[in-house]
Amino acid sequence: MKHARGRLLAGLAAAFVAAIGFGAWRQYRTAPAIYDVEEDTLYACWQPGDLDWRRVRNDYHIRTVVLLTPPGASESGWKSPNLDQAERLGIRIIPLAMHEAGLTGELADRFMQIVADPDNRPVLVHSPGDSAFGGELTALYRMYVQSWSADKAMAELTRIAGSPPEPPVRQFLGDYRPYRRLPQPPVRTAEGGRRG
Repeated sequence: MKHARGRLLAGLAAAFVAAIGFGAWRQYRTAPAIYDVEEDTLYACWQPGDLDWRRVRNDYHIRTVVLLTPPGASESGWKSPNLDQAERLGIRIIPLAMHEAGLTGELADRFMQIVADPDNRPVLVHSPGDSAFGGELTALYRMYVQSWSADKAMAELTRIAGSPPEPPVRQFLGDYRPYRRLPQPPVRTAEGGRRG
């Protein structure tokens, strides 16, 4: 009975792989969890470890990666050979050092400047293994570029981070004012083109 169940499960697994193709199974298993914040403008990823940068570039047309680095990390402490692959593919890597105190006006301004520059888009915010900090930047973008309410942005941040933001984060996001009015992302026309 025990061996029959094992053979049945193995047979079902083999049939599943045969049905979708081994390549598709491998792609599904290794796909990065990329969050679409604003199509063709801003994406976010909190997957720890290395990404398949060729796939990221081909699927999302990423031009720039804002890499959130730990406080006080030297370049050798955050730059892996995998990032060299991204650079060889023409993806620009911009490290943005996280502050021990959390999100600051200087970090927020720098992030908003990077995303506001059309030459950088689409931008991927990559915060390996730290969804909270990347989620805070995403909430910032939602509020000050897409005009989301603070409540709506906080609800999304809670879903992304897995817990509600701490009171200082909520306070910062509510009080933050961008260094200047940011350009709005391109508007899609009914014909599928872009305006702006």
